Amino acid sequence: NGDEITHFDATSTSAKNARRDKPSSTKYEYSSKASAALLRMAFLAGGTRDKCALIELLMFDLLVNGSFVRLKGQEKISRSDALQAVASSGMFVGPLSDGPLDEILSSAANMLDFDLALIRSGSSRVDDRGVPVLPSTINTFLPHRDRGSGSSNNARNIVQTVAELCIWTRTSVAMSSPRFVEALNALKSECAKEERAENDK
Repeated sequence: NGDEITHFDATSTSAKNARRDKPSSTKYEYSSKASAALLRMAFLAGGTRDKCALIELLMFDLLVNGSFVRLKGQEKISRSDALQAVASSGMFVGPLSDGPLDEILSSAANMLDFDLALIRSGSSRVDDRGVPVLPSTINTFLPHRDRGSGSSNNARNIVQTVAELCIWTRTSVAMSSPRFVEALNALKSECAKEERAENDK
């Protein structure tokens, strides 16, 4: 509806403006505060669908306009470029420099951790009003490596894959899995090799 569209447009625009403004400027301060406040309202305004759509949009903007311009369009993306996209997301160096995106990624991860804990508990829970506590629907709309116009290596698929990785690396359940951590370390190693190869050109 109109309210959801207005909120979505205002959130994405303010977040993009915050990325483009100088951190020391007054404009950046206002854009950052506005986008942070709007992102915290994303779930209430449009549910998990809008939250996940904003994640994809802001991740695409980060990779395309931030540091990885070769993702533009729907052309095929090489393995080399895909690895560089993963590395350029900043997921291996702690919180992203992009505050609004970092906040909404962490929020999605927290929802996943809560949902999985709720399911694994195997017992019903109620809130303070006596209403049953149910898992969210974020798993339905979460960015996923199999999305992207049916291709395994186009621009949207790479953005979805990187966003998916950035979310799961923020979850306690994934980071407590030895197999996940092992796979993540292997990916980190491959990204480092690709970066060295690129620098040697």
